[in-house]
Amino acid sequence: MDDAVDSQHHSLLDDHLLESDDALRTLPIVRVLTDVLFYETVCWTTTLFATLLMPQFITADSLLAAPFLILMVVGMVTLALCYSAMVECRHRYRRPPIMQFMTGLHVCIAFICVSAAILIHSLATQCFVLMVWAGAIVMLIAVVQSHDTVPPPRQLALLTLYSSILICFVCVAQELTLKDLGVNLVAFLLNALFILFRYDWLANHALKPNSVERQKFATSATATTNDVQKSYRTYLISESQQAWFDLYTWTVVERVRKPCDRTGGSDSVTVVLPTANFANEEL
Repeated sequence: MDDAVDSQHHSLLDDHLLESDDALRTLPIVRVLTDVLFYETVCWTTTLFATLLMPQFITADSLLAAPFLILMVVGMVTLALCYSAMVECRHRYRRPPIMQFMTGLHVCIAFICVSAAILIHSLATQCFVLMVWAGAIVMLIAVVQSHDTVPPPRQLALLTLYSSILICFVCVAQELTLKDLGVNLVAFLLNALFILFRYDWLANHALKPNSVERQKFATSATATTNDVQKSYRTYLISESQQAWFDLYTWTVVERVRKPCDRTGGSDSVTVVLPTANFANEEL
């Protein structure tokens, strides 16, 4: 009952903001995207700071290298378990413990990045964290600047790609060896996975372009800006944390988890039990 009242209240709040004359408050989905990208910026800024700072004091030859190796292994195992639980909760439950999951996920990512910077390759790890951090920054700036419209997902993805290419080029230019080129390209490929997740979530869920209501407004010659923005109803203003959770899990759930379930379900349907035909039986 309370959930229904809260949903109705926030829906009315969204409608009020859509009808407001203030351009800064005309588009609730921009508010949601701004919050999500702000969360991303804060988390990756913290990871970037630790990744840049810790290798200055701890090296792979120091006595603290062994504890960091243990932390790296524990972090990788915990990250895999945490992300698997996130995907399963996103698939089966309506309201998972979002902030607990996201905090654990980013703490594990920070431990792995710091340990990799100390033990494996400092420049490549810093390159990876810089690319993900810069991607969140440029997307946040683009969304904030276009507060009364929604930037196309392709435009946001291209901005992150361009910033990543620039950062990767600068990092590769620091040490011109084939080994450093290889590890920095691996870092770029890992960052490309983050770009893919962000683009897939934006293009096919948060800002899905093939909505029936959106097509109706797009084909209308008298459609106003507010009419077009009302078609973005994926998230309410209060669902920024849910949107952040979906940013990391939506692609895996929709592209991997649900197809696996459908495949398993179709296999079970194909089982044919033997039946007897009593049409010609004499009683």
